[in-house]
Amino acid sequence: GDRRVDREILGALIIEQIESQIPTALLKGRCDLVYEHTARALNNSLTHSDLFLMPVWKFLGRMTWLFRGSAFPKTMTVITLAAIGLAAMFIVQIDFNLKSNGALKPVVEGQVFSHENGEIDQVLVDHGDEVQAGQPLVVLRNRELEIEHKRLVGEREQTIEQMEMTRSLAGSSSIPSNERVQARGQVQELEIRLATLGEQIKLIDERREQLVRRSPINGIVMDWKLKEKLRARPVTIGQVLVNIADVTQGWTVELSMPEKRMKHLDNAFGQSNQQPLPVSFVLASDPSVYHSGKLSLQAVHARAQLDTTDGTIVKMRVQPDTAESLTRRPNTTVIGKVNCGRRSAAFVWLHEVVEWFQANVLFRL
Repeated sequence: GDRRVDREILGALIIEQIESQIPTALLKGRCDLVYEHTARALNNSLTHSDLFLMPVWKFLGRMTWLFRGSAFPKTMTVITLAAIGLAAMFIVQIDFNLKSNGALKPVVEGQVFSHENGEIDQVLVDHGDEVQAGQPLVVLRNRELEIEHKRLVGEREQTIEQMEMTRSLAGSSSIPSNERVQARGQVQELEIRLATLGEQIKLIDERREQLVRRSPINGIVMDWKLKEKLRARPVTIGQVLVNIADVTQGWTVELSMPEKRMKHLDNAFGQSNQQPLPVSFVLASDPSVYHSGKLSLQAVHARAQLDTTDGTIVKMRVQPDTAESLTRRPNTTVIGKVNCGRRSAAFVWLHEVVEWFQANVLFRL
């Protein structure tokens, strides 16, 4: 019988005979011939398309016209210019600046904290008010302290009355001597109790005095709508109530440098022998005016912290070269650039791309 040969199926060839009167045997022979050629051509086409990077090779093949005829000089000119530009990126040195956002801060600032749990009873100042050191700013109320103070005062009054009665008994001649001795002993106990109550009341009075929160420095109130924010508000120990700034004592720029750039900053300090680095910055309120300053190693915070806007950052304070042209508005947004020397243009423009690739691609392999 016929020997069956298993072959890979490439497709199906459909033959339709509608009006032709060709005999079936002859048509079948022609179909076999078409089938052989079609299968071979289709197989060659699939093999050709499956070659690795075939679209790339086709593209490169079509680009060969650039190297033929009159296009060749132009192509070589473009390649030469591109090579010169690429080489220049690695040879030409430009300023390497680390960009950072920040804010303008007064050198002298003070915060007023709550020393007791309680609620706000009075707010005596508002945003922009000038205050003096020791001036009352906020009055708190602690009902537990009030109750405890009343209890101790009442107990002290009762102790005083009891002590006076006992002392009169101790000096009376109408009672037996043993009772007078016992009364004198009770007087001594009541005196000790009275002294203890006095100390407790003194401590409570000191805590009540702390309910009046005073300014630690001369300056202005920085908090916006302070009275509206604090009125009748419950507070806890350690909570910041008021921020005070002395705008007459100079200004500093507080930058928030992203942690990923700290390596380059540390290298710059090492290359400068720990000398201060030059900084340029502009204020968001007046970006047309450029300011300069210095960043010392001691002004860089030793610990990173999380910022809701910039992620993990390191705080640092820049000393402006001059403060005459700076605004007198605390917390004005600043855009700063710390100069870390000169590096190749390729490094300055592409170092963050390379570092991202190293951290997110190579490290995960």
